[in-house]
Amino acid sequence: MEGFSAAARRAGRRSTWGIEVGECRVTTPKIESPYLTVAEAAAYLRISVRTLESSRQQKIGPAYHKHGGRVVYLKEDLDVWSRLVRFDYSGASVAEEARP
Repeated sequence: MEGFSAAARRAGRRSTWGIEVGECRVTTPKIESPYLTVAEAAAYLRISVRTLESSRQQKIGPAYHKHGGRVVYLKEDLDVWSRLVRFDYSGASVAEEARP
């Protein structure tokens, strides 16, 4: 009911668009995309958004793309990067083993 006057909300009047006050619901359809937003990529990797952004700025993070100025990640790129930063129990990097 945002965007309507208090009087219109109390009276239950129709808006100038012909819909009942309180009925206006806008939903965005779910689009299946191979690209993940920064927040989705961070959640996928189980790291914070700040850590992902920091690794990108330091040029040590996963490969990314820019679409209209927005940073997006492919799941495949996240998986490759995760394998490349893998360590064994001694703390030694096993990244060479992960390379195809």
